[in-house]
Amino acid sequence: MRYMLFAVTMTGVLSSLVLAYGMNLRGFESIPYVNLATTAAALSVQCFFLGRVRGVVGGPLSKIYLLNFIFVVVATIIGLLLKNSLIHILAWLGYFTVNLLSVLIQNSYSNTDYSGSDERFVSALAICAALMLIVKLLTKVLDLSSSLDSVLLLTFVVFFLSGPLPARYRLLGGLLLGSSLIGVTETGAWQLEGNRASYVAIYVGLLAAAVFQRQLVRLLPLAIVPVLLYFVALSLDRAVVDGFSRNIREAVLLIQGDSLSSHVATQQRFYEVDKVMDDVNEAGPIAYVIGLGLGRTIDMSASRDDSVQSASITGADKVNNVHFLHVAIFHKFGLIGLALHALMWLTIALHLFSVSARNCRPVVFFGALYLVVCIAYSASASITYFSSPYLGICLALLDQAVARHFQMRLHMKTRLAQR
Repeated sequence: MRYMLFAVTMTGVLSSLVLAYGMNLRGFESIPYVNLATTAAALSVQCFFLGRVRGVVGGPLSKIYLLNFIFVVVATIIGLLLKNSLIHILAWLGYFTVNLLSVLIQNSYSNTDYSGSDERFVSALAICAALMLIVKLLTKVLDLSSSLDSVLLLTFVVFFLSGPLPARYRLLGGLLLGSSLIGVTETGAWQLEGNRASYVAIYVGLLAAAVFQRQLVRLLPLAIVPVLLYFVALSLDRAVVDGFSRNIREAVLLIQGDSLSSHVATQQRFYEVDKVMDDVNEAGPIAYVIGLGLGRTIDMSASRDDSVQSASITGADKVNNVHFLHVAIFHKFGLIGLALHALMWLTIALHLFSVSARNCRPVVFFGALYLVVCIAYSASASITYFSSPYLGICLALLDQAVARHFQMRLHMKTRLAQR
C-alpha cells in the first residue's frame, strides 16, 4: 500500500506537469492521460511484488472481485465483437488487472505481516497527504487539479479527522478538509468550492467511520447535518449563491426550485442516462442481461456541456464516461454485472459491522474508509471507481481483518471451553 501510494501520487503530479507545460493539456483534457500514467505506475508496483503471488484468493470480497474479473473477460469479448473503442477496452482491462493483481498479492501475505508497522503506515499516509495538500494549494498557480486523486484525498480527510490516531493528526485532517472545500477567487476572495460528490463522500465516510469504530453517538449529529444544510440552502440570497463554484451553486439553486434544464452540469448526468438506455434498447433484450461490453461509447455530440468534448480522447461522438455509477456498470456489464457489484457493496457494508473496533488496525480502518468513500464519490463520478488502483488492496485488507476477527473469537471460545 505504501509503495502504491507514493508511486501513483508522484506519477499523477509529474505527468500532470508534463502535460500542462510540455503539451499544453490541462484540466479535463489531461485526465485520460493522467489515468494512463498512474495505471502504468500501479502496474509497475504490482510487477515488483508479483513473485509473492501464491494463488490465494482470500475471503468473500476477494472472491466476488475475482468473479467480477471473469465477467470482465466476457465483457471484453463482447466489446471486441461489437467493435467498441479499442483504446477504452485496453484502458479498462488495465484498471481491472491492477486490482486483480492487488487482490492476489495482498492475500499472499500472512496474517502477521500483511500491514507492517502501524506507525510506519500512518507516517507514510501523513507524508502522502501533506504532498497532496501542497499540490492542492498550488493548483491555482500550476493547474495541477487533474493530478489529484479525489477519492484518496477525501479518504485522507475522513481518516485523519475521525481515525484512531493521536490528536496531532486532526490538524492535518482539518487542513485537507479546508483545501478540498474552500478556494480563493482571482480577486483574492474566499469561495466555497469543490463538487457535490466530494461533500457526499466526506459525509458518508464520516458515517462509516462512526459505525466501524462503534461510536454510534456520532450518528445523531451527522443525521442532523443534511437537514440543516437543506434549510440553509433555502434561505441563501441569490447574490451569495452566485459567489459559489458551479457545482455548489447548481445544487443550491436546484434546492431553491430552479428548473433542471437551467443547469448544464446536472442535466448532463440525466442526458447520459437517456443516451445509455437508447443504446441498450436498440441492441435488444440480451444487452439488458450482459451489457454492451468494454469500450462501449455513446454519441454526446449534442451535449450542452463543453467538458464532454474536452474530456473524451475519442471525441464527443464516442464518449466512454457515464457519470452515474450504476448506469455505467449496467451499460457495459448488464444486470449480471450490476448484481455482482451490488453484492460486493453489500458485503463491504456487512464487513463494517463484522470487524472488532478494538482490534482494528489503522491500515484496515483506512482500507475500509477508502472503499466506502470511493463508492460514495463514484455514485455520480463513476470513472474514479473503475480507475482506482487501490480498490483490490483495500478489499483484501478488509477480508483479512474479518478473517482475523473471527479467528480470534474462535480461539477465545476454544480456550473458554477448555477451562
